[in-house]
Amino acid sequence: MQFNAEQYRLLFDQTLVGIIICDALCDEAGKPAGYRVVNANAAFERLTGLKLEENIGKTHEKVGWKWPPELEQQFLSIAFNGGHLNYERFNETLGRHYEVQAFSPQRGQFALVFNDITERIHTQAVILEGEKMRTLAGLAAGMAHEINNPLAGILQSAEVMKNRIMPELTANQIAAEESGTSMEAIQAYMLQRGITGLLDTIQTSAGRAAGIVSNMLAFSRKDDSQMRSHSLTNLLDQTIELACSDYNSDNNYDFRSIKLVREYEPGIPDTPCRATEIQQVILNLLKNAAQAISTRGDRSDRPQIIVRAQHASDSVRIEIEDNGPGIPELLRSQVFEPFFTTKESQGGTGLGLFVSYLIVTRNHNGKLLMNSVEGNGTIFRLILPAQVK
Repeated sequence: MQFNAEQYRLLFDQTLVGIIICDALCDEAGKPAGYRVVNANAAFERLTGLKLEENIGKTHEKVGWKWPPELEQQFLSIAFNGGHLNYERFNETLGRHYEVQAFSPQRGQFALVFNDITERIHTQAVILEGEKMRTLAGLAAGMAHEINNPLAGILQSAEVMKNRIMPELTANQIAAEESGTSMEAIQAYMLQRGITGLLDTIQTSAGRAAGIVSNMLAFSRKDDSQMRSHSLTNLLDQTIELACSDYNSDNNYDFRSIKLVREYEPGIPDTPCRATEIQQVILNLLKNAAQAISTRGDRSDRPQIIVRAQHASDSVRIEIEDNGPGIPELLRSQVFEPFFTTKESQGGTGLGLFVSYLIVTRNHNGKLLMNSVEGNGTIFRLILPAQVK
């Protein structure tokens, strides 16, 4: 079947890929010296944001874009010598990625075909991010196991030391007398030098570290597909402890400087959920709150995050409220979109809230809502059904 000129025109105008055709220009010596735009289709305007009427017929000095000189030279070479060129381009204005093919439809011309590959790039980023997170989870679990052994030794040794200075134990009294002293004297010395308090501090600190390791192991452990009933207040407490241990000098926030308020209604029933997934959501919300607080500038009120747990007849609700700067109205509708982030300079991927939204809505038949007033903080609400639907 032969295509006529009208059919070619329809293909050119209606195809989803952007096409632009340029005539190569030569100087008086016959050497390539630029180009003139002679045609482009509607998809090119839609994909690039460049107005056709403002650019068709314009020479390279007057068009609304500039290619790097080395790339422009390659286009001109293709126009006269043939060949193909494939490359990728990112449009910063539109935030889109394109795959571009350059070829010569006839001598003295070059054509560029723009194909929007933004979704493919984003999908690849999601896959890579997932692989990275799985790797990090495995590393965290391995490190936690390695840390567990010395921690257990510290806790056990501290307990044994405290037992061996107890005056009521006969073995301690005998050992003291054989050493030419008494347990009373040893006790007095220990108290005077604060050694008993130091042992208590060792136990407390090591116990806290052991709790953090336990939370890391629980968080990194794979969950099965079966939902089980869990205490949400316990999950909240464990995740808060995990968040508070997440101090990194590269972060712009520090949970140790933020007042954390827990407001749990009494009698909240156990809730069917996948514990590690809900912990991931809570951890994301806590980190987002802390990062928001870090950008609020100088204010007289103390940085604060309120964690609430409430229940109704058919649902339970978790709220994470911060007193940060709030979210501008224009951005509120985008917070759960994939790859949306206001923290690109801090390495943000824009995946945290998107993944949290999927976990809550798809995996738990729940809701993840946000309410924010610019200048007055943000509240995220996680609503889960009290029973599996």
